[in-house]
Amino acid sequence: ELVGELAYTQTSTDTQTSTDSSTPIKQDIVLDNKVSAIQGEQRWLHSSKAMINAEKQVRIMRPIAESKRKRETECNGLVIIKAMYYRQSADPIEPVNVTDQLQFFVQNSSLVLPATSKSLLLGFSHVDYRTIGQPEPNRSYANKGKAIFSWLLNHGGKVESTASILSVRYKFKGNVFETSVGDNDSLHIPNKNDLNLGRSNLVS
Repeated sequence: ELVGELAYTQTSTDTQTSTDSSTPIKQDIVLDNKVSAIQGEQRWLHSSKAMINAEKQVRIMRPIAESKRKRETECNGLVIIKAMYYRQSADPIEPVNVTDQLQFFVQNSSLVLPATSKSLLLGFSHVDYRTIGQPEPNRSYANKGKAIFSWLLNHGGKVESTASILSVRYKFKGNVFETSVGDNDSLHIPNKNDLNLGRSNLVS
């Protein structure tokens, strides 16, 4: 009986020790998940503010872009027909139209963008965060909170890092051209190596 009691006591002690040792691990996992969620929320809020700022900048840039578009059209120079900034992903993220932004940067029938992320340019914001369901600037804080919770629930507070692309279709000297560059690549148009789609009276 004594041997049986000793064996039972040892087993109980081992079980308790095993349970106690696993508790800190579980706590660490929970803490890591909370930290990840908070970091994801902070990134989400930051990107939302960046989007709002970019939209404000575009409203200021647009009249200048229209003026440049008219001047370039008159001299048969560089006219940005369409420019899209998007992410290569299977997720349903809508491309961002940056046509006015690029026309704004045109100088003397030439456009040069540096070899850096286009999200850093005036009128741009990081395309990775432009997910469906983000709150509009005029939404209440309560609705913003609900949207944040929904976003964190669906994404786990994590942002997928994938390549962003800038695709540009432009008109120059009566011809339409098209080109695409990576997010961190430089862009210099017009470029004779770009895809020539044909005469501008036949291609739009």
